[in-house]
Amino acid sequence: MAASAGSLAIALAALTSGTSAMAQAAADDASETAQSDTIVVTATRRSESVLKVPVSVAALSQQNLDDRGIRTIQDIAAQTPGLNIAASAGSVGGMRASIRGINSTAGASTTATYIDDTPVQSRNSALNYSLSTFPRVFDLDRVEVLRGPQGTLFGASSMGGAIRFITPAPSLSGTSVYGRASFVTTDGGSPGGEVGLAIGAPIVEDKIGFRISAWYQHEGGYVDRASYQDKNSVQDNADSSNTYVLRAALALKPAEWLTITPSIYFQDQKINDTSYYWSSLSDTHAGVFRSGSSIPQPSHDRFWLPSLKIVADTGGINITSVTSHYARDVNEIRDQSQTNNLTTFGPKYLFTTVNGYNQVIDTWYSHTKQRDYVQEIRIQNSNPSRFNWLVGGYYSHSKIFSDPVLNSAYLNDFTQQYFGKTVAQYFGTGLVDGLYRYTGVENTTEEQFAAFVNVDWEFVKNLKLTVGGRYSSNKLVYDITERSPTYVTGVSHNAGSIKETPFTPKVSLSYDAGENLMFYSTYARGFRTGGVNKAVPMPACSAGLAALGLNGTPPTYNSDTTDSYELGSKGRIGGGLLSFEASVYQINWNNIQQSIRLTCAYPVTLNTGRARSRGFDINLNMRPTNNLRLGMTVGYNNAKYLDTLKSGTKATVFAGQKIDGTPWTLNGFFEYSFVYGGHDAYIRVQDTYNSRPQGPFGFQNPISSVYDPTRVTNEAMNKLDVRLGLKAGGVNWTLFSENLLNAHPILNKANLYAYAPFFTERTIRPRTIGLMATLTM
Repeated sequence: MAASAGSLAIALAALTSGTSAMAQAAADDASETAQSDTIVVTATRRSESVLKVPVSVAALSQQNLDDRGIRTIQDIAAQTPGLNIAASAGSVGGMRASIRGINSTAGASTTATYIDDTPVQSRNSALNYSLSTFPRVFDLDRVEVLRGPQGTLFGASSMGGAIRFITPAPSLSGTSVYGRASFVTTDGGSPGGEVGLAIGAPIVEDKIGFRISAWYQHEGGYVDRASYQDKNSVQDNADSSNTYVLRAALALKPAEWLTITPSIYFQDQKINDTSYYWSSLSDTHAGVFRSGSSIPQPSHDRFWLPSLKIVADTGGINITSVTSHYARDVNEIRDQSQTNNLTTFGPKYLFTTVNGYNQVIDTWYSHTKQRDYVQEIRIQNSNPSRFNWLVGGYYSHSKIFSDPVLNSAYLNDFTQQYFGKTVAQYFGTGLVDGLYRYTGVENTTEEQFAAFVNVDWEFVKNLKLTVGGRYSSNKLVYDITERSPTYVTGVSHNAGSIKETPFTPKVSLSYDAGENLMFYSTYARGFRTGGVNKAVPMPACSAGLAALGLNGTPPTYNSDTTDSYELGSKGRIGGGLLSFEASVYQINWNNIQQSIRLTCAYPVTLNTGRARSRGFDINLNMRPTNNLRLGMTVGYNNAKYLDTLKSGTKATVFAGQKIDGTPWTLNGFFEYSFVYGGHDAYIRVQDTYNSRPQGPFGFQNPISSVYDPTRVTNEAMNKLDVRLGLKAGGVNWTLFSENLLNAHPILNKANLYAYAPFFTERTIRPRTIGLMATLTM
């Protein structure tokens, strides 16, 4: 916290003191660079300056991404107020995004994720635990984070907001080259690095152009694995990873009014082991991270995204068609040796041994296939006027297939040793195929038709009214079969369909108080479709269900919605000396889908009443001279349930219960440019701080069904980064250190269920030092 306070104080002091004294002297210099610093975004499906869009948008250009050392979605979240990225102990590589406190561990995502015009988020379905994947940061034109519901233009699952990764378009008139290479070392871990190159050029001037890029990164590990059952099964820095990204795009312009752009995006990520480690074997604050898992837990997450974009612009009308197919495959292995006997037979069987077995291993194998076909057509006026309009149609057909299995080949010997019975005698049903404790097959198909409209009307000079709406017809068809001796009949089958027809409106009023100042107010609604529950083993989970007033697992859960109210302002002061963006909001969340962990450690998804999220976000950037840049972002969020929902004597949720997430996020930087040895050079110091989550949470309240005084919240996170750069011969050489103070906050510490003696946790990457070369031509 000391480092955070120090660097943020520097930025704040520079932003708030002495401004009037230097403003006149700096105004001319600042005005020269103000326009070049402005990012053009398409958050409203039109190209506009980020300072002129009546939406709370955090926009980062490729230059911003490089300057800040951003490589992953976690890096983006650390520097974007209101955006939170949560890892999951149930998935090795999957992540879950939330914006402005609209965070749910169940069902479809609350945040839409787009690569260009294609949504790529994943539904957390009954048997799909792989969550969402995000594109890595290389060869991007920009990243846009849209805060608040975006249902009108970006559809379902954007109930909290949307994240857009925008790739560079092929050039028809000039050649461009972008390259990046780095080598890094991690304190206590193994080295890593990256290399990538992107080239764009015309093939036939003004008629045909291309853009192609390739990137590879090896990320060194820092978590060791030492099996608690076999002292010879040891691997240092086990959680390393390798990622490949390829992209190719072709622009064809057969006529002045027509542009056709086919493209393909490919990403392949292999993670060799999880970054979660065992609390009992580690000392986080001392930098000792060790997992006791009996086997490695790798993940292989790969996706292809071919798309075809056609833009026709004739007679003042612009027609855009986007066709795409998103194909994602995820294979994961998880070690459940220390969990399943505990949940099935009780705590005394947490670390059991079986005669004749060197190791007692339960191995979870999961394979998930996601196939999404998307077609969207937008028609809009192409010449901006006082009345601008857009209409569109959208169709998507999404499939998820999952077939997880849990291998427990030793289980017959286990039950005979401890209970004198075979598995079939103990449960009434034997192991599936004589080998598996569990098998499952899920086929889920989701189909959506939608029509949307958005109108901007400047009905009085400088005063603009925006009205939009989206009507959808959604259908979810599911078929889930699960087999396990722990089920009463040995098999569970759940099939059916869910149909919904949501309408998501948006109304905004914005006022241009001058060329460099805007105020706006917005109401918007967000929507998320309902979903399906998996079965839970009975009678092991009967007590947990009974505590919620249930005698079995509900087959489905319903949709939920958000209603957002926001006031904001954007602008520049002093001819570009200071630019700012600020907004304050309240979001009412109704009929919330939330995963409730039963006392048997299995989850069930229920609709859990209402919640309210309030907060604000501020972004300040100052350029006192051409040599000095200062910036600061501040975000605050307070999201909590409004109702107490009881089942029996326990509360599923209680009024005032906080929704997970850090309340305060702060990021401050200063960057000073100078000349060294005849070359442009710079130094950048940046600090990121996330405060400790403030309860009360469910596990902190005795009336809650998940009360557990042994659990703790995340610690505060403070990360100080320093970058020293020199530009020579067209190459930007950067020596950097990330997490310079080598902070090790305890994050995501959790156990299997209330009072369980087994905890896992994770932390941020230890201090890294590296050298990076960036080429831009």
